[in-house]
Formats: sequence, structure tokens, C-alpha cells
Amino acid sequence: MASAREEALKKAEKLLRTGKLDLAIAEYAKMIEDQPRDWNTRNILGDLYVRANQPDKAVAQYEQIADHLYTEGFFPKAGALYKKILKIKPDLESAQLHLGDISAKQGLLADAKAYFVGVASRRRARGDKAGADEIVVRLGSLDPGDFDARAAAAQTLERAGDTVAAAMQYRSMHADLLEKGRTADAMGALREAVRLNPDDTAGRVELGKAESRRGTPKRRSSISIAPSPAAIRRCCSR
Repeated sequence: MASAREEALKKAEKLLRTGKLDLAIAEYAKMIEDQPRDWNTRNILGDLYVRANQPDKAVAQYEQIADHLYTEGFFPKAGALYKKILKIKPDLESAQLHLGDISAKQGLLADAKAYFVGVASRRRARGDKAGADEIVVRLGSLDPGDFDARAAAAQTLERAGDTVAAAMQYRSMHADLLEKGRTADAMGALREAVRLNPDDTAGRVELGKAESRRGTPKRRSSISIAPSPAAIRRCCSR
């Protein structure tokens, strides 16, 4: 004997075959209300909403599925659905941010930057400075080799009053630049860290030794350790 759900599914399919789209949608919606985690049926419902020219309702269905897949760690499948969502609503930030995270997890840093920069640019365009700054800081932790982005993040943190985090960012840059043999740039980063954290005794000692060895007045390094606002805008418009 067929279950009630099987009967409901047959009814919904029959309604679709006879061109009764609205009634079919109502049947699938009832099934979702009964079993919210029936992801296959939810996806069908999303597709039907697209056919019915109800994009917001379609996106709502797809987002629930994509968020579930993302939470469970099925990143490629989640990414495919978020991209499907963006075809319907290209400016949906939640989908762009998730795609940025997924791209970063997959090592696709250029794609991740593109998604995050897109969000930052739109936020800045609508006057959401705090929201744009949040993305600048996020970009600073995305690619360890992108020292311009890391410096922009540090300056943004300082401007927001989080001098501790800014100093830590510069300290981290100092270590990474030293590892790459970029001594002058590393000292520039350390100088910024000490400026923000006067209690960094070890940093002051290291700077003093470096200045003694060099025997010249202090100068800033060539790296954009404290980029200008224009540089930050360029970072978020690439």
C-alpha cells in the first residue's frame, strides 16, 4: 500500500504533467512543511518557483539546501547551488560570501578575492563603510603572500580602534617578510607593530639592533605597510 507521501508525490507530478503549475507548487510546499529536510523535494520546489517567475521564493529554497550542504562540509555541491542562486540574484551577498569561503577552502584564492572584493565594492557604493572595512580585514587573512592586503587590514583595524589586532597583524607580517628575506620591509612592519604596541620590548630591541647595524637614520620601508585610503580602495576594486 502506498504511503501518504508517495500519494502526495504522485498527485504533485500529475498536476505538473497537466500544466497545473500553481497547484503542483502547493503540493510540493506541503511536502516540505511535513519534511523540511527533504532536500531533493525542496530543490524541485525551487525549480518550480523559477518556472513560476517567483525568484525570491526559489532562492529561499536553494539557500536552505546550500547552507545545509555548506554546514555539512559538502563544499563543491554547496558552491554549485550558490552559483545557481547568483544567476537569479547576482548581488546576493550571503551567496557571494559563502562562495568566497568555499573558494578559499579549495585553494582558489583569486576566485575568493573576486567574491569578497565584489561584496566590499557594493558595500562601499551604498555607504556601508563598516561593512566594507569588515571585508578589507577578511581579505587580509586570505592570502599570506598578499602583503598589501594584510597591510590594508592592519590599517583598517587601527582606524577602528583595535590596535592590539593591528599590532598582531604587523608582527605576523614581520615574521613572514623575514622568512622571505625581505629584511627592510620586515623592519618596516615591526616599526608599525611597536608604534601600536609600545610595550613590545622585544620588538624595540630588535629595531634598535637593526638600526645600530645599519648605522643610518630610521626610514620607512618600500612596502605599503600603512596604505592610504586610496590604496585600500584599489585593493577592494580589483
